[in-house]
Amino acid sequence: MFDLWIDEELVRRGTGLSRSDVVTALVELPPHDVPVVRINEEVSLAARASSASGITPGTPVTASNIDALEDVWPTNIGDDSGWTAFYLLGDSAHVSFDFRYDEGQANRLLDLAEDYLLTARGTHMASGTSATGSANLHAPEVGWNRGGVSGHYVL
Repeated sequence: MFDLWIDEELVRRGTGLSRSDVVTALVELPPHDVPVVRINEEVSLAARASSASGITPGTPVTASNIDALEDVWPTNIGDDSGWTAFYLLGDSAHVSFDFRYDEGQANRLLDLAEDYLLTARGTHMASGTSATGSANLHAPEVGWNRGGVSGHYVL
């Protein structure tokens, strides 16, 4: 992570920061654009700690008040971006990542597919059409009326 993005960004910025000055870093990987590197105070991460930690929502996470982190994710990136994050927690360095691209777009399409499925089932089972899908019943390019949508999709 440092070799690919962070070291180069530190040099580009010309602030005099070195690797040892970096306590958090986030590299956002937009699907159709160049990586965006955020360092230290530019990074916003959220975390889920183990239930035994005793942390209440909104409490800052520190090495002294958690047993273990179950998940860490950035809060300031695009829905469709992949990402990788570096952070120090106590004396330990951690890296988290999610390289899935277009997750937001995929979720929007799955929601739409589910809507069409529910509409198709509703129109098949009822004498009328549902309000949600009636405007699209005439649109053969939509997909559900060209062979049907079935199943449940999980990314």
